[in-house]
Amino acid sequence: MTSEIIDAQRWRLSAPRCRIERCTEMAAGTCVGWKEDRGFGFIRPDEGGGGDIFVHRKSLVGSALWLEQGQRVEFDIGLDARTGKHQAQNVEVLR
Repeated sequence: MTSEIIDAQRWRLSAPRCRIERCTEMAAGTCVGWKEDRGFGFIRPDEGGGGDIFVHRKSLVGSALWLEQGQRVEFDIGLDARTGKHQAQNVEVLR
């Protein structure tokens, strides 16, 4: 996943902390798959094109313990320090 996911005008890299900081509102998208036994899934962003974004159970906020395919969510896009890949953070289910 490259710059087609991250619009350079909306997001900026914060090198000292090795993560992406949010510059404007949260991104929105749809859960396209969830593996409950593994505790992770993928979100397809509404904007930006590119591929799906990884989401881990630990990134869910509020009362959500998992996501279901087709659920609408809002989220921040961060960088996994271990893998160097983009991942969803602060994921909130839209009601």
